[in-house]
Amino acid sequence: MNAKEFNREYAVGSRFIYLTGTAETGGKVVRTKDVARDLEKSGAVVEISLAPFFVKLSSLKPAD
Repeated sequence: MNAKEFNREYAVGSRFIYLTGTAETGGKVVRTKDVARDLEKSGAVVEISLAPFFVKLSSLKPAD
């Protein structure tokens, strides 16, 4: 999913599970803090409420 599609589907402040490791460890619930952006070399990223603060969209799973 690119940033334009992500922004169309999810509003700023949406809740996600930030997948930090394997399926056994699960993840942390976070909120988006800004719109997603497409970066040339890194792909699409979005700012979240916890460190590392900017993550790839592929590391997020909708919480709702």
